[in-house]
Amino acid sequence: MNEGHRTDNPAKGIKHYKLEKHERYLTASELDRLGTALSNAEKAGVSPYVVAAIRFLILTGCRRHEALTLRWEWLDFDHNLAKLPDSKTGKKVLLLGSAAMELLKLLPKVSGSELVFPSAAGGMTPISIQKAWAKIREAAELTDLRLHDLRHNFASSAVSSGNSLYIVGKLLGHTQTQTTQRYAHLAADPLHDTADSVSSKLNEHLKKP
Repeated sequence: MNEGHRTDNPAKGIKHYKLEKHERYLTASELDRLGTALSNAEKAGVSPYVVAAIRFLILTGCRRHEALTLRWEWLDFDHNLAKLPDSKTGKKVLLLGSAAMELLKLLPKVSGSELVFPSAAGGMTPISIQKAWAKIREAAELTDLRLHDLRHNFASSAVSSGNSLYIVGKLLGHTQTQTTQRYAHLAADPLHDTADSVSSKLNEHLKKP
């Protein structure tokens, strides 16, 4: 029975709107400016938990929701990791570098809240960092930098340092290898460095009379 429904596809022939990818990476000088802006913001009275949350995003590449809902009970300081019971991809183990762990160790726990980055409201209300971030990135002259770009920057730094896409994908919690492939072009830098090093060394032998 038709019940008045169309049997053809009304969207047939319509071209899909192509979304432009926004992948922003930080240069060394830009990262320096961001670090200075974060320090100045804390000195100016911005919540140390807001500043710490942004630093944590930079140092781990984790998703904003994962960071802002992080609980002390999920952290394993002996093995440098966080066991997230629920994330965008389900249960997840977040591997944390030593710099990120040191950052967390310096944060005092707030009574009445299980959150690592608690809000002024207390309890389990996630902290809001968007307004502070807007001012911090403006002070760093990085007005086009989104919070999610900090995740891209972590990945690009890892790939450019010579780490495999498999390792980077594991650190980011990607379940699909295609998701990590967006950073494949960055792997050329360490390969070129190796090529330059090896060819230069071999060329020294060719120059000998």
